[in-house]
Amino acid sequence: MKTATLNLLRVIAVFSIVVTILGLPPNSYAQELVRLSLNPFGAHLDNGASLIASGFDAPIRLPANQNLPGFALGFTIPNDYKPNTPLRIVILWESPATKCIFALRPSFLFRAREGQPSNFSDAAGGLTPLRASTPFSLAGDTITMAAPDTAHQTASVRFRITRTPVEFPTLRQGDAINFGVFRGDRQSGDTCNDGLGVAGVSIIYDKKDQRENEPTVEE
Repeated sequence: MKTATLNLLRVIAVFSIVVTILGLPPNSYAQELVRLSLNPFGAHLDNGASLIASGFDAPIRLPANQNLPGFALGFTIPNDYKPNTPLRIVILWESPATKCIFALRPSFLFRAREGQPSNFSDAAGGLTPLRASTPFSLAGDTITMAAPDTAHQTASVRFRITRTPVEFPTLRQGDAINFGVFRGDRQSGDTCNDGLGVAGVSIIYDKKDQRENEPTVEE
């Protein structure tokens, strides 16, 4: 029993030494992530995008056309958000199309905070594509991604919201965030002739450690 306890203490001591050498803060051992769901039926639609209620197709439909159909959603950053960390937008999508490429781009990003002017950010400056679950490539503010091999198989694509030094240098709880995403045209690399359906949208963010003395929003 004494030997087991001694070995455990040695392991803890070695771990503490490694943490000290790497300069890791105590709350970086395991960062907790939280998911905030956004309602696709509350989306604002532009340029030919449509909303349907179906047990088979995803509700937000972005057709293949030259009008750059898109949607917009918004949310308020929750109280347990870790300030100034990136916010990830996760879009679940599907399509009857296979063996082709879809292209998505950010259309705008609007951020606001009580007591200060709202920002006028360039979409590419604070809202950028990150990655997709199918083969993808990034070119500027455009992400092109392969349609799944099976029709209507759900895939995902991620965008990222970050603070920008000039327009909005910090992000914190209570900030209002509004963003838009649209489907590109042939010139953007979109080769699919069928519509892209958005099934759901969520925000993933880093949770604030309880030991961090950040001010909370008054009720």
